[in-house]
Amino acid sequence: MKNYYCEYVRDENEANIVNFTWNLEIAADSSREAYELFLEKTDNLPFKIIVKEIYYNDYLAAEAFDGHIDSARTVEEIVAVNKLKDEQKLRKSAKNYEDELSGFSEGGYLLLSVEDKIKFQKVYESYAEIMQRRGLYSEEVDFVKLWVEFKDRELGQNMVDVGIFDSISFSDHLKEDFEKEKVKSERALEAKSISNARAEAERFHSLLSEALKEIETKSYFELEVEDRIICSGYFNSLIATFEKRGLLPIEIKFIKGWQKLKDRELGESLLAKNEMAKPKAQQGKSPLGNMLMAGMAISTMKLSQDIGEVSDQVENISEGFGFEG
Repeated sequence: MKNYYCEYVRDENEANIVNFTWNLEIAADSSREAYELFLEKTDNLPFKIIVKEIYYNDYLAAEAFDGHIDSARTVEEIVAVNKLKDEQKLRKSAKNYEDELSGFSEGGYLLLSVEDKIKFQKVYESYAEIMQRRGLYSEEVDFVKLWVEFKDRELGQNMVDVGIFDSISFSDHLKEDFEKEKVKSERALEAKSISNARAEAERFHSLLSEALKEIETKSYFELEVEDRIICSGYFNSLIATFEKRGLLPIEIKFIKGWQKLKDRELGESLLAKNEMAKPKAQQGKSPLGNMLMAGMAISTMKLSQDIGEVSDQVENISEGFGFEG
């Protein structure tokens, strides 16, 4: 048995016809048999066929066959038949997907495996893309409706935003609906975050109650070292927090109280200068010294200035004292 290369010969006007098999390699005992097998494996197009025996990496003399042309269907007829075949295949595929999905209806979306979630979502997205080029077949419409109304699907896909099923992707045409649900989810998370921040701020303020009283009635020079460290560190952490969210009333109250503290700027400036006067190897070794060297710039700036200019200092302060925004 030999190997043959078989190909339909098209003229220039027929060169752009697509969606047909135009050439194949065929194993056969003769060029005639290769020609006949080629017709069986292709659409029996009304074009002359060239058959060449393959000899290593080259071809031997070609033979031309055209005995099929008179009985062959026209290209238009073949296109229509193939279109019908494709339609039947697509309808069958959609029906299979619908039947498969229906089997999971009772359990719903949340019980689907990750692979099935991805598979059915991709099928749904493919139909949305196809709909931009043609109308959907009835079987495809049935699948789309089943998926859209599938038990707990909307709930499960909304959970993507908080990382539960983060392997599922959504195409562009879903972004509008998804963004609406995302906004709802973000608002709920924001409300929860604010609630937690308020509770944390109130807890922290209760712990600082004595220190807060101190800053309302005393000069910075009169504060104990521990109170200066805690209050200044908390103030700096709130500046870092302000880059991420709006401040709560209780946090604003603290900031205003700390900013208005009598002799604060003068006291911090003196301490910072004293720290900077130390040998380089000894600077920033104590908690107060480390805080003041970086905090001097923050504490002397007005809140209306660009926080970005001192963000590196804020980060160092927050890390050094365990305050987190």
